[in-house]
Amino acid sequence: MSSSVMSPLALSLSLLAFALTATHGSVVDICTIKTQPYPVLVQADTDTNERFLSFLPATGVQTAVRCEGDFDLNSCQIGSDQQADGCAKECQCTIPADSPPPNLLYQRMYELVRKHCNTRTPEDGEPRVMVIGLGGGALYSSLSGIDCAGKSLTVDAVEPDDRVVSVAKHFYGLMPSPGGTIHVKTGVDALRDTNNQVYDAVIVDCFERDNHVPDQCRNIEFLGLVERSLKPGGIVLQNQWQPVDEQDDPDMATQLQQLKSNYGSLFDPKSIAAEPLFSYMASGYVPNVLVGQKKMSGRNTRHRPMLKGS
Repeated sequence: MSSSVMSPLALSLSLLAFALTATHGSVVDICTIKTQPYPVLVQADTDTNERFLSFLPATGVQTAVRCEGDFDLNSCQIGSDQQADGCAKECQCTIPADSPPPNLLYQRMYELVRKHCNTRTPEDGEPRVMVIGLGGGALYSSLSGIDCAGKSLTVDAVEPDDRVVSVAKHFYGLMPSPGGTIHVKTGVDALRDTNNQVYDAVIVDCFERDNHVPDQCRNIEFLGLVERSLKPGGIVLQNQWQPVDEQDDPDMATQLQQLKSNYGSLFDPKSIAAEPLFSYMASGYVPNVLVGQKKMSGRNTRHRPMLKGS
């Protein structure tokens, strides 16, 4: 992240984060990691025990979760030397069991996975999901172990930055899904190395600076690997922002159109949907949940959930 100048989206997300924290009590730093490629900041609200994860300087809050119990300032203090990395040694977090994801975007993905679970049949085997892009692990933790047609859902996660994995475990209550794996590697490498493991769903929550989706998380090679890793009828869900006015951010608008085109060439055309969540709009930018489904290869099409408008 070479520039400290905020794009309109980065600024809007930062203002959204400020509005979020301003309605609560004091917000304190509990972990700062200043090493490159980008600094990582973890903050906590002392009134609500919410935790906020940010990738500095200009991407706003990436993850917000609320931990059980009261915030313990004594165990969450870090040193005063702001030039060095510093993280509280304690300051653990417990996430309430069966808690839904903390924001509307993740809630929608969570709902779509649960809906897809209801379409499974015994021949589909053990239910399994891959989440590419961990952040604080909010979506990962919410999905882990949920009932999926009478079986417990196993979740694998992929995160190339081991600092993020460490922070998620220590400050966000991340617990590995029973039987699942947290892969510290890129999405492409993880999908190439599945050892023939196939998934009911792959969720892509992958961003670079200014919340643009990097090419390696949206090109044909990547999506082809996603398609190969899905069971017949399996679904892919992807988070992609868009500007309400394309002239505000033509590159991002083009990204979404290219992503839709790539989905259309790889997944069942009848399943492709981009659902904008206008209730989560931030200063002219709207998140989309992009949906695709692997073709059925001759199996009964009743298994197709038809996620549009669901």
